[in-house]
Amino acid sequence: MKQLTNIELASQSFLLRTPLYALDDLQSFDKEEVIKEFYEQHPTAREAIFLASPGLSKELDQWLNEGKPATPKLLSSLLKYLLRMHYRCTPFGLFAGVSQGNISQDDSLTISAFEIEEDVARLRLDMDYLCAFIRSLEALPTLRNQLTYYANPTLYKVGNYYRYVEYRLNEESKARTHHLVGVDVMPPVTLILQSVGKGASFETLVQKLLEWDDSFTQEEVQGFVNQMIDAQVLVSNLMPAVTGDQLPLERLITTLEAYRDTLGPVLPALNHIKTQLDQGKTSPESLREIERLLTELGVKGNVGKLFQVDLLRKTSQPVSLNMEMVEELKKALHLLQNIELLRPKGDEDKTNLGSFKKRFYQRYEEQEVPLMQVLDNEAGIGYPQDNYLSNSHQVPLVEGVALEKKEFDFKNYRWSDWQHFLLLLYTKAIATGVQAVQVTDEQIQKSKVFDERLLKLLPKVYFPTSMYSLVRVLKGKNEAKNDFQLFHMGTYGPSTASLAGRFCYLDDHLTEDTKAMLQQEEMHEADKVFAEVAHLPQDRIGNISLRPVLRGYEIPILSAPGVSNEQVISLDDLWVSVPYGERIVLKSKRLNKEIVPRLSTAHNYSFDALPVYQFLCDLQSQDIIPALEWSWGTLEYAPFLPRVTYGKIILARAQWFLDIRAVRNIKDFAAFKKQFKILAEQAGLPPQVILAIGDNELPLDLDNDFCLGLVQEQIKKANTGGMRFVEYLDAKSNPLTQNYGNEGLIPWQVLPKQTSKPLQVEKKSIAQEVQRVFHPGSTDWLYVKLYCGVKTSDRILTEVIKPFTEQLNQIGLLKQWFFIRYYDEPQGGHLRLRFRSNDNGLVLRKFNEVLQPFFEENLITSFQVDTYKRELERYGAANMANSEQLFFCDSQTVTQLLDLLDLEDPEAATYRWQMALVGVDYLLSDFGYNLPQKKRIMENISTGFHREFGVDKQAKKQLSDKFRTHRQTIRDLMIDLENTSLEPVAEIFKARSEYLAPVAMLVKELETKGTLEVDRDSLIGSYLHMFLNRLFSIKQRMQEMVIYDLLFQHYRSENARQAKLVEKT
Repeated sequence: MKQLTNIELASQSFLLRTPLYALDDLQSFDKEEVIKEFYEQHPTAREAIFLASPGLSKELDQWLNEGKPATPKLLSSLLKYLLRMHYRCTPFGLFAGVSQGNISQDDSLTISAFEIEEDVARLRLDMDYLCAFIRSLEALPTLRNQLTYYANPTLYKVGNYYRYVEYRLNEESKARTHHLVGVDVMPPVTLILQSVGKGASFETLVQKLLEWDDSFTQEEVQGFVNQMIDAQVLVSNLMPAVTGDQLPLERLITTLEAYRDTLGPVLPALNHIKTQLDQGKTSPESLREIERLLTELGVKGNVGKLFQVDLLRKTSQPVSLNMEMVEELKKALHLLQNIELLRPKGDEDKTNLGSFKKRFYQRYEEQEVPLMQVLDNEAGIGYPQDNYLSNSHQVPLVEGVALEKKEFDFKNYRWSDWQHFLLLLYTKAIATGVQAVQVTDEQIQKSKVFDERLLKLLPKVYFPTSMYSLVRVLKGKNEAKNDFQLFHMGTYGPSTASLAGRFCYLDDHLTEDTKAMLQQEEMHEADKVFAEVAHLPQDRIGNISLRPVLRGYEIPILSAPGVSNEQVISLDDLWVSVPYGERIVLKSKRLNKEIVPRLSTAHNYSFDALPVYQFLCDLQSQDIIPALEWSWGTLEYAPFLPRVTYGKIILARAQWFLDIRAVRNIKDFAAFKKQFKILAEQAGLPPQVILAIGDNELPLDLDNDFCLGLVQEQIKKANTGGMRFVEYLDAKSNPLTQNYGNEGLIPWQVLPKQTSKPLQVEKKSIAQEVQRVFHPGSTDWLYVKLYCGVKTSDRILTEVIKPFTEQLNQIGLLKQWFFIRYYDEPQGGHLRLRFRSNDNGLVLRKFNEVLQPFFEENLITSFQVDTYKRELERYGAANMANSEQLFFCDSQTVTQLLDLLDLEDPEAATYRWQMALVGVDYLLSDFGYNLPQKKRIMENISTGFHREFGVDKQAKKQLSDKFRTHRQTIRDLMIDLENTSLEPVAEIFKARSEYLAPVAMLVKELETKGTLEVDRDSLIGSYLHMFLNRLFSIKQRMQEMVIYDLLFQHYRSENARQAKLVEKT
């Protein structure tokens, strides 16, 4: 088997993660009194509970000290925490901690003893509280006028606007929502932005403006600067940072020293709180005292969100791994690298980066373009593609409904020699009844699965130069014979610091060791600049994103930098290109070097992320295979899979995938226990096993009723018909750490055998999506596609198209017109406009003229004349003219509705969905639907949408809650529209109804004659869909689903109300 890379240790140290308690007592928690005795005897466990859940801690205290009986729910929660603090190694509060181990060159030494000398709790303020406190300071008028201000790090210029990201706080959850907003380019705004360069005081900005124009008063200028601050165009020097050589509270105190006289008792109080935190006392009494001190500062916090603690475990001597372990692991990594050659690669165009490359090259070709302009949803191509219409817009209709469109994931499994090899392993295990299979070099050589002549025909793969392996170390009883095994959980890149970065502040040696490894990583690409991405997406995310300054340069987003101004790479300094359409190149104009972004923290950045943050983080994985893990491929959901070992390395644990549908609805525990035991016995499930739910693992003893109760609880919550159990390795071996569970992070340098250019992506032609019927130049229909951003499209509809079409109608040049909104690759969102005229050439010229201001501001990215194909099958050939007449009327209606809205008003989105409800109801009435028929068609359409979006029990409850919230508003809109805030809408919809009356009659005649050719409900459903498509500008399908669901619930309610009235009469 060929070694594809040179794999060497990046350090002689490694990070060790261990749970709070040893595994010894894990299986004994089978009685209520045993659980109670444990908590009584272990104050640290009680402190861990208090930090994680003060509410649960209160119930625990009442049980232990006040004689209050324990409820089943309390025991279940306490047991889950018990299992976590004995088994799970992922650091969280006091439940698990970290220490540093050494890798010894002594081959005779397998391990050294793990003896805890001291557990040191590093206590600090939770970023949730700290951010709230900083906001309260920034609001103080006396302090605001003294702070230093900078431009918002996300600010950039597009056309006649400065655009930037602002965050708003949800009133209830206090979560941040991010919005792309803008201000006009005006001389005073430009002057302020030029003045704040490396920071400027409030007074400096005021004086600059007064010098520029002395006709303004001092109060007017101060008010203008305050507006800039309130709008977040300017941010202060109190802005929280997620990187730095000081912890956030210490940094804040240092900054506030300059304003000591203004703050009065605040600064001494903060210093006192810091002293208390530095003592690391985690008893509830100590934490309550700090909570009291914080409350005196004027910002009350939830005790459960006041403190963040990490556990540093000091050992009497460092835990050591020997070189034999390292060499065994390296062999396994070489095997996994070779397996990666054989894995089928997905369609790159469907990945975020692949789609971006394709769309970028289609739009800009060989240009180098400012990154923020490219990512702009209005002026650029957006990122990622399916995020094109999201972050910069509010959609109140779908808030609180956790839905994503259901995509059918057909994994790209290609049958290969390797898959055949896996099948042989699997069938042999099943036939012989063994629970473990061994992969050997002899087997591999005999199978010729890695024949070099065949491998040369496969696409090349590239690995990060810096990775870490996450392993669990197990040893047997006979240490003299080096009786050990390593469970390889996975090896990950693109950096050794990805998981370790957040723990560096705990220990100076760990910080220096991490920095040294990152310097090695950067040496391999010395012609490039590696830059740390610093961003605070949510206040509490700062708890896991916090790390020291680990690299020489930083890219701050919504975070203060931890490095000096000279080492900051600002977002507006970044330019992007895709030479030959093959590889994304990010470049700093100032440094004139390619930038390699890195995120040295384990934050799951892809969830609801700012586009620029996700782009920079996604860019880390360009051209590389970021992970090495064992995969069974097509067999991954088999009822049973055996353990896989290679030498002394366990590549995969044995696992059982149980069909739980037969026991899901059993409520009685005794009946559940009986049926589950039968199910477990049939599957061959051992008594001691791990329940695996995502990355959360619960060690269970199925002979323990408490544990079995946890299984029943999880089965009730499951959204699928299967549940995964894996073997409990620690139950069969004594782990290296004196019977403590463990996970070690082994750092690697992974260097290619020879330098190669990144894999060139074969460019694919873009399929034509539109079939030709009415060609450009037709004397009937003119079809124009106008590519622009979402907000721009609404402006064009109201400011240009509405008056333009009204004028052409008046002079008789235009017979009909209509529009729809559409999104396609590679250019994104656009308006599709059809004009019907006797002189389409003249219409086109006049249309170009009225659009000139938008062209000049680069708000229209593409203007195309294309071929219009009527959807005859959808609307019926005989009914096509009627449908186009309806589209004409509907388009006029929607532009009139949009013209009523102040599109910058946050309430506009609410008015829009309320207009949608009314418009759908009117349209159904226009086509003769009575209340029961309305209920029926909405129920049918809603059912289809529920399938599309995978609406489960939780989502249905959220939709019901949304209806209950808006029930009265909806009823008022449906029954008494003219006496609501939408009164002007009534006249618009009445006019549409009057216009459509002949159309509805013609449709009915076609249906009566049998020549309609389409189902009537399907046709009306299409008309409703097109109306909502025109009205909604973002998340159209999701909003459409919610509209139909709300109407169905309303019609059902009104139907029941009328039925009761009939009964009474």
